[in-house]
Amino acid sequence: MSSSTSKKQLTWRSSLKCHADLVLHFPSIITALVNLDAAEIDAIGTAISDVNDCNLSSVRHNVMNKLLPVESNSRRFALFKIFGKEFARFDNGDVPATQILLQEISATKSPRSAKTTLAVAHFQAWENLVANTIMATLNGALRGHRREEQNLAFEIVNLIYFFPLYVWLAFNYTLLNLVPSSVKSTFLYKKIYLFVSLIQFAVTLPVGLICIILKNFIESSPPLGSRSEYVPIADEAPTNKFLEINKPSKEDKVGLRFGADRNGNLTVSNVKSGSLAALAGLQIGDMVKSINGENVESYSPKAAAEMMLDATGVVKVEVAHSDDNSVEFDEKTV
Repeated sequence: MSSSTSKKQLTWRSSLKCHADLVLHFPSIITALVNLDAAEIDAIGTAISDVNDCNLSSVRHNVMNKLLPVESNSRRFALFKIFGKEFARFDNGDVPATQILLQEISATKSPRSAKTTLAVAHFQAWENLVANTIMATLNGALRGHRREEQNLAFEIVNLIYFFPLYVWLAFNYTLLNLVPSSVKSTFLYKKIYLFVSLIQFAVTLPVGLICIILKNFIESSPPLGSRSEYVPIADEAPTNKFLEINKPSKEDKVGLRFGADRNGNLTVSNVKSGSLAALAGLQIGDMVKSINGENVESYSPKAAAEMMLDATGVVKVEVAHSDDNSVEFDEKTV
């Protein structure tokens, strides 16, 4: 996960509100199978999951990505990544990247497809919040450490309510992981999406119907327990470090490959053993922040590689290490 993001958990009130929203959004969640293609559904889910990632959602996305026959680097898919960050941060559609994305979908498909995009995003955010709450509760119990902001009663209820479902889903996704990578099927992806949606809906429907009736009261009532709305679970921000690559001339190979991770961060995706980059201390997973004092966080891997190729002498590289080594697109070796 990127250092600029943090995981979130549910509270009493936000959980009840999400139950109501899930039931109200369910028709759009199901019609996503018609209004959006499988790759778009996956892009929405991945964008939201990148911001509010957890172990259970990682199992799901790692497996589901294997089932899609194609990948896309189109403008819309790039917007999905930004949309996911802003949607999860503000929890609404009134942000620039989200508006641009929805307008673009409406222009090429239909306003209904744009509405479906928001519904799928709500659904994915809800799944991740539930999973994060479960994982945080179990982590605290195993370590015998209770956080100050923890509402124990809520988390026990949440654990009893959802834990069996998520264990079962994680088990099924683990079995699916045994499917050979050569077996890719959009039909299978959509079938699993529909199945999971129906199961999740069946679990939340009884409480959701009650919450719809009480929705106005829930939204206007003060927060219950010691936490209000979604509660961030702060990540430890990686410490930036400055490394020096001694590059005598433009012709000298540095021995590293640039890529972009799931959040669009410029990342070192490979380091050749014994190379100039290895001697400088660069590692796979390092997010590159600047080269010779110039901010390169928004650079493409190709642009960063060209900058590195043109540099000579002592090249100062600022990096922050991340444990997420996944590279999405456009790798470039220098």
